Amino acid sequence: MSRKAEVDSLVLELGEVRKYVERLQDTVSQLISELQEIRLSRGAIEELVSKEGLETLISLDRRGHTYVRGVVSNVKSVIAHIGSNYYAEVSGELAIKLLNDKEGDVMKALRMAEGELNKVLAYYQQLQETLGKVLKEQQEKVK
Repeated sequence: MSRKAEVDSLVLELGEVRKYVERLQDTVSQLISELQEIRLSRGAIEELVSKEGLETLISLDRRGHTYVRGVVSNVKSVIAHIGSNYYAEVSGELAIKLLNDKEGDVMKALRMAEGELNKVLAYYQQLQETLGKVLKEQQEKVK
């Protein structure tokens, strides 16, 4: 393989690996966001089931642009996502268990994604070093 072909091949592979790194970084960010949502939900349920009634602000949208005042009284059950777009009315304790299970699953997926990201970043760095060596060799031959 000629040096030019080798350089072109390395540059192409670097580009593809960079795209993969970006996708993995997006996945890690999404999983971290999911963990935060699960923990917020669990905290809210724990707070609600421990009180007889609670005056609160209820967000009308996901980003919190608008709120209404509301009173949540005597929470005995919640509607929980149980998978495959199904929801069920369950006790607060069961909802917390379901959230704990989801948190474990998301943590496992996060660890796997971070492990893959670390491997790919090491490979990316190795490719950069190889490309640097090849380019340096070419420059020395030109001199």
